[in-house]
Amino acid sequence: MFRTVSQTAVNYRGSSLSAGRAGAVHGGDRLPWVKTGLNLDEDNFAPLASLDWQIHVYGDPRTRRPDDV
Repeated sequence: MFRTVSQTAVNYRGSSLSAGRAGAVHGGDRLPWVKTGLNLDEDNFAPLASLDWQIHVYGDPRTRRPDDV
């Protein structure tokens, strides 16, 4: 029941914007909750309170970015 209500199984891997993967995280997956910061006292959901454009990178950011196209 929890998986149905929480929509944890929802993903958008079929989207044209959903290329690539970093470990178990694929482009188009729902945003995983990850502790961040020097003391792991923050998390990656905190910036989502802002309405500014954001890109969250998980894995090696040295690969091509949209700006490189």
